Amino acid sequence: MTNHYITVTSDQYNLDDQIISANQILVRRIINRMFPLYHGTSYKDKINVGDICYMYVAGKNEYKHHVEGSFVVADIIKKKSTDEFEDVLSSTPYKYLVMSKINHYSVPVYIKDLINDLEFITNKSRWGVFFQGGVKKISLSDALKLEVK
Repeated sequence: MTNHYITVTSDQYNLDDQIISANQILVRRIINRMFPLYHGTSYKDKINVGDICYMYVAGKNEYKHHVEGSFVVADIIKKKSTDEFEDVLSSTPYKYLVMSKINHYSVPVYIKDLINDLEFITNKSRWGVFFQGGVKKISLSDALKLEVK
């Protein structure tokens, strides 16, 4: 059975203490076809090959609060001892999702327009907390609302 998840990308700092926007980090991940999961990431041991993930951009810069696309998990690399990017300060990933069938939307989906329609956001006034933890499992119904036709 295919499960659906939202993967969250946040702003990060480079080695010069400058912010790299979540959107720029996500674009790098799409180019590399690898999405990292960290030790504290929710659902890190629940995602399986064949599951579908929707790429949400958090942070404070361009495309914040948007779903930029989706991908299918082609493989999971459980042991890779290097950091995701050499110029970014972050923890070493626990594992990587290998991205396939990437659908990078030409017009991202603005999540604030859908808050009242998404089942997984149960407290509409504090909707941002539902994107904490790196990954969120969502229903097929919610997944369909995030698809760009």
